[in-house]
Order: sequence, then structure tokens, then C-alpha cells
Amino acid sequence: MEHRLRSTDPGAGGRGGSSPGRRRRRLAGRARRVGALLGTVLLLALLAASIGAAGRIAYVGFGPHPVAGLVSEQLRWLEPQVAPPTAASPGAPGDVGPGERAVLQVAFTALATAADRSRPEQVRVPLLRAALARLDSPEIMGGQGTAGEAAPGAFVQGWSLLVDTELARLSGQESDRSAVRSRATPWVRALATVSSGILPSYGRVYRPVDTIVLAAALRRADDAVGVPGTAAAIGAWLPRLEPLREPTTNLLPHRTDATGRPQESTRASSQAMIQTFWPTIDSAAATSSRDWVAFENTFLCPRLGLAVVCEFPDGGGGGDRLSGPLLAGVSPTATVLTVAAARAHGNNELAEQISREAELFGAPIGDDTGRRYLGGTAPAGDALLAWARSVPLERERPGVDARDRVAWAAWTLGALLPGVLALGLLAWGQLARRRFSGPLEHDASPPDAPYPPVAPYDRPDAPYPPDAPYPPDAPYDVPPGPQRPSAN
Repeated sequence: MEHRLRSTDPGAGGRGGSSPGRRRRRLAGRARRVGALLGTVLLLALLAASIGAAGRIAYVGFGPHPVAGLVSEQLRWLEPQVAPPTAASPGAPGDVGPGERAVLQVAFTALATAADRSRPEQVRVPLLRAALARLDSPEIMGGQGTAGEAAPGAFVQGWSLLVDTELARLSGQESDRSAVRSRATPWVRALATVSSGILPSYGRVYRPVDTIVLAAALRRADDAVGVPGTAAAIGAWLPRLEPLREPTTNLLPHRTDATGRPQESTRASSQAMIQTFWPTIDSAAATSSRDWVAFENTFLCPRLGLAVVCEFPDGGGGGDRLSGPLLAGVSPTATVLTVAAARAHGNNELAEQISREAELFGAPIGDDTGRRYLGGTAPAGDALLAWARSVPLERERPGVDARDRVAWAAWTLGALLPGVLALGLLAWGQLARRRFSGPLEHDASPPDAPYPPVAPYDRPDAPYPPDAPYPPDAPYDVPPGPQRPSAN
């Protein structure tokens, strides 16, 4: 029998053509599949990021925290930054330039180097000599006074004397010891005779913190090499500071005039530095313990379970070039400085908490060149952190109390929440597809599938279902199959 073939005319709905509605349905189906795939990829990425962040927080909060090892890694990167430029490369990497940040970067790095016991003295002494030469150089001092001038330059000379004293202690050479005495003697006389209690930091700038640092440097120089008159000068100078204290906080102001009259109220960035050096000046611990308690009560301002320090007592205000930018009133500079102050007062718990926070939020990078934070974009901040971590941990002072620990567990669980949400959405999507997806229809067949689909009863060797009509209801003509037996 001659069979009639299905027409391939596109207008007849054959395989050779498709209707606009069917094409739109296919495009919509493909778009849904692509969207579902992209959503799955995004959820998987969110899950991986959440697990990674939680693991990082847990490791920083509960894992080992070798402070001495971290300082050594930091110094591998910091020391070349402050090394004198060579003739071959006069501008890199040691071109720190003039100004206060340059002075502090060189001094912090040198003091951390002096405290780094992982290397012998023979390695550290040349580095300290180079740092001291830079501090004494005219380009970095910027006209802030010389060693023989007691009136100007207390800021630079205080830090220079600290580095010079460490150099004499490590080298043990009499020439270095004599140099320390020569540098310190004019400042002993200046401290003993200043009526206001505050020496000029540089020019017409008077900041109590710089005088405190200088007094501590004189005390350390006297202990290391013996500077005549130091104890008497400090004993006469200390009582002159008491009238300068603010009545509300009982702390020294941030800046004064030449007579000692406050010009700017107390701030954490200078107070944290003062608290670091009070134990050196006040061996009896009366002043240092009182001021440390006042500092904690005034400036410690926990945020989201973290140990941080606000720049101003009220927690507000804006930053400047010394304090750096403030984040919701929090001063990163003062917070890192508090590591040094806490170690000087024997509060290792607080110091370690803040040091761990620096590891979490400082985005550290460690490689063969050393360890740096924030991509190495703030070397002065790296030097500050290295020095703060290297301050010797003293015995606990009276008045130092335990603070609430950082909520590392809460931070870890908080980092896991997005991952839990992503996992839930992925599971819901799988369940939804299993529940609502049905058998594939003919129009969802792959492009290379035979058309029309062959029904089971179209095969000659297949029996007809009992309830199937005869001939089969199909949209096309099929060859006749075996006859059904008659009911009669």
C-alpha cells in the first residue's frame, strides 16, 4: 500500500518549521535554564566565601598568635623601606621624605629592630646606626632643631635619643655611650628649667606627648649609660604637669601654648603614646596606673564586640593627618598604639586582642619580602604596629583590670550566616525542581530526535493496549497494522 507522507511545508506545522509561539517558549525555557545556572553559581560562590571568611576569623581569633614571629616578618619588609637610598636607586625604597610621619616610621622601625632577638646584635647594630643617621639628617628633621639645641625639636630629639640609647646598649662601645650622654645632657637641663612643664615639640608647637617621650628617653638613657642629673630633673618636672590636667578626664591635653594653657583637649592618639611611656618615667607606678585607668575609661569604646579606641572622649569628631581617618569615631592609629600601652602596663590580654584584630582587618600579605598590611600602602602604619608589638611585656600594674574578650565566636557565626542562607536556597531549589518537574513532552525533545515520536503500538511487533482505539489516533497516517480479532 502506498503511504501518505507528512508534509514538510513550514506552514503545515511540520518539522521544517515552527510557530512564533513555540519559538518564544523555547527561548523562555532557555532563559530560565541560564538564569537558574547563574543563580546556582552565585549561591555556590557565596557559600564558599562565607566558609572562607568564617575559617579566617576562627583562625585569627582562636589560632596561634606568635607576636615575636610577626614582628620579625614585618621587619623584613620595613627595614628596606627606611634604609638610606643607594647611588643606584636614590629614590627607592628608602625615600621616606621629611615630616613627622617619616620621623616616626624610621624610629618605630629602628626600635622594633632593637627588640628583635631573632637576630644577633652584630646584625642589628648597623641597622640602628643607619636609622640614627637618617633621624639626624637635615632632610628628615626638616629644621626641627639639632642635638645641641634644647629649645626646639623635642619631638625629633626624643625619638632620636630612644634609638641612640638602644644602639649604645646593643653595641656596648664607649663611643656610643658617650654619644648618648652628649645628646641627653642639654635636654636634662631643659626639662629641669621649663616652667610650664611642656617643651616645644618643634617651632611654636607644644604637645605634652613629645615632652613625655623625651622624659622617658632621658630615663632610659640614664639607666643604660648614666646621664648626670636625670633623676633630679624628672623629679622636679613631674609636679609641673599636674595643673595641666583636664578636670573631666584627669588626663593631659593634646596641645598647649608656651605657658602650658590647653589649646586642644585630650585625644587618644597622643594619650596612648603617653600611657606607653609613663611606666618608664614613673617607676613607683602611681601616676602610670592612675592615668592608665583614666585612659581606659575615657577612650576604650568597644564596637561590635571588638576592642577599639575612640579618638575623642565623646566618640565623635573627625581625624587629621596625625590620627588618620576615623571610622565611626574609632581611631585605627590610637587603637594600634594601645597595643604598646597595654603591653607596657602588663595587660597582655588587651594587647593581644587588638593585635589579632589587626591581623583580621589589616589584610596582611606575607611573602619572601616580608609581611605588610593594607598592601604596603601605609608603611608608617606598618612600622607603628611592629613597634607596638615589640614593646616589652611588663608585669601587670596596679589598677589594670580584665576586659571583656573579643566576641570571636559571634563574628565566626555571623560570617557563616550568608553561607547557611545560600545552602538553604540551593537545597530549596533542588527540592522544587524534583517536586514540580514532570515527564518531558514531545516538543522538548532534542533537535536530532526522530519526528514524529514513535508510539509503542506503532511497532508491528508490539501488542495494542486493550483500550487503544483502532486505528490509533495520531496526527499523521501510519501503515495498517495487524487486525484486531472480532468481538464476535
